[in-house]
Amino acid sequence: MCYARVVLLLMLLAGCSANVDSAAPPTASPLISRETAIERAIQNTAQSRPELSMSLVEPELESAEQLTLADATQRYFAGGGINLNHDPATLVWVVTLDGIWLDEFPRPTELPAPAPYRHVVMVLNARTSEEMAMSARP
Repeated sequence: MCYARVVLLLMLLAGCSANVDSAAPPTASPLISRETAIERAIQNTAQSRPELSMSLVEPELESAEQLTLADATQRYFAGGGINLNHDPATLVWVVTLDGIWLDEFPRPTELPAPAPYRHVVMVLNARTSEEMAMSARP
């Protein structure tokens, strides 16, 4: 009978400790630094994409700023006209690079190739450094 009470007490305590652990708030991962965001953006533009060449010259930093995703899309993507399926309050780094990228979109040979792109705007998640959006412009 005494052993049954001890086992019951241990089970009760084990259940309480599990509840305390599960009630603890999750810790947020730290934000990546400005330098890390810039390095990641340069690395990403060094790779060719299906419709955009890799950077033909070493990209130079124009700007890097931390914003919410909503502010970034409003400011850099024509009034927020893109749907990124992420929380608009997500903190992001917006890195703008100057360089030379070629449009590699397949088109009929009789159509001229567009002028090279000189600016790339890259949006990176400020916690994970995941690329969330990119835009190239002349």
